[in-house]
Amino acid sequence: MKAIHRKADPAPTQASIPTLIYRLEDAKGSTGLTGRRVTFRNHPIVIALAAQGNEAVPALLDALENDERLTRGVTIEDYSDSRALVPVTQPVLDALNLIANVRELPGLPDQKDRKSVVAIYRKFFETTKGQNSAQRALALLREQDAPWTWVEVAKNLMTSSPLSALKTPDDERAGTPRLLDALTPFERTEVVALLERRFGELDEKGNDPVYTGAMADLAITRILIHSKDPDDLLKRTTDRSFSYLAPQDARTDSGGAVARAFRMRIRRGDTMAITEYENWLKRICERAKPGWLDLQWLAPLRDLDENEALVPIATWVLNATESPFRREHYSPLVDWDGRSSSSIGPIPRLV
Repeated sequence: MKAIHRKADPAPTQASIPTLIYRLEDAKGSTGLTGRRVTFRNHPIVIALAAQGNEAVPALLDALENDERLTRGVTIEDYSDSRALVPVTQPVLDALNLIANVRELPGLPDQKDRKSVVAIYRKFFETTKGQNSAQRALALLREQDAPWTWVEVAKNLMTSSPLSALKTPDDERAGTPRLLDALTPFERTEVVALLERRFGELDEKGNDPVYTGAMADLAITRILIHSKDPDDLLKRTTDRSFSYLAPQDARTDSGGAVARAFRMRIRRGDTMAITEYENWLKRICERAKPGWLDLQWLAPLRDLDENEALVPIATWVLNATESPFRREHYSPLVDWDGRSSSSIGPIPRLV
């Protein structure tokens, strides 16, 4: 009897858009550290759909509204052991979000009923029809009362593509095209103005560490776009961070973003920034809860080789008895080649 062989499915990069959407029912997705929530953002089929860009949007929106199938992904409900298969609409949403270059669009209700989600996504892609990723990012920056979207967009504008991993704005690589480069000079000017406006709106929300971290990222992106701009927003951000490190109400939220703002100030030759950073680092370390240390607080020390004035701070981090990084046996400032942690050495990877 002649064997019957099933024809192999085409590779995602070679398949048509309808075929890719059809194959979403076989996707398993991946879970986070808790093992409860499933994401498909890194699935080859979702990436292939997102790579189609505007051409895939109409079919994805139709699937979001009408597709009733289930994937092979399994989610565990919070505070329960009950399990459920994830609907195809989730990888469809992940593909649309990759095309929009955000985790999710702003304005979604807490209870995400399908009808309202479809309406929001259809409206966004209709109003941005034919636009590239950079222009869509600008459209999102125009959205009112969407602080976390503003920060995400600000970071993404400094990356090379909507499919690249999210990076902090100061980790851009020289010579790599950025989404921002696809904007016209007029649009870039609008981005800078919007970043300043959004910074001010967050500043008015009160002295909360969460908003301070968001302000830091907006300020850093503005400087990266217009390097000759003054450092006033960076200084205002780092100044704010001291107020919520009081002993009676210590907050270490968004310390990584504040450290990146200090790093940018130091890089730009701010003579007071190193002293202020040293004071800030010692205060946040003193008030940090056990196990809550964050290597991102050491971001300015990544420039140790270029700035000898940072050596005393690095020495304190590695050697001082009151340094929590020393107490908890961190040695982030040395190469991972067995050398003693007392060496200041070149910095390998802090983040």
